[in-house]
Amino acid sequence: KKALHFESSRSSAAPPVPETKGKDPKGAAAVGPGMVDCAQLPPRAALDMQSSMQRQGADAELDLAYSATACQDAQKALSLTAVAKHLFALRRECDMFGSVYLGDRLLCDQLHLALAGCSDKYA
Repeated sequence: KKALHFESSRSSAAPPVPETKGKDPKGAAAVGPGMVDCAQLPPRAALDMQSSMQRQGADAELDLAYSATACQDAQKALSLTAVAKHLFALRRECDMFGSVYLGDRLLCDQLHLALAGCSDKYA
């Protein structure tokens, strides 16, 4: 849910950073329910989603942008809803172009298998 924190691009005040309570013994943040660890996703899909989060808010003056904390948290884990929406958008794009771009179709299939393997809610 941390990835859903928005801030206005014209606002100079940073939102307060909540403390992360769930830590595993190794010191890494625990992946909460409804979250997908980025290590389980195909690297290209995780990087595509992270770059689109960072690009958000750069188009117009009044657009909402993700906070720096949310972009940093997205490097570790992404919400299952966001990953599933990304997969469905990629699948629609592949279907629209008749799977001409084999790399995109391959990424779509890899992302589907990764989600089916790491999330009971998706399967």
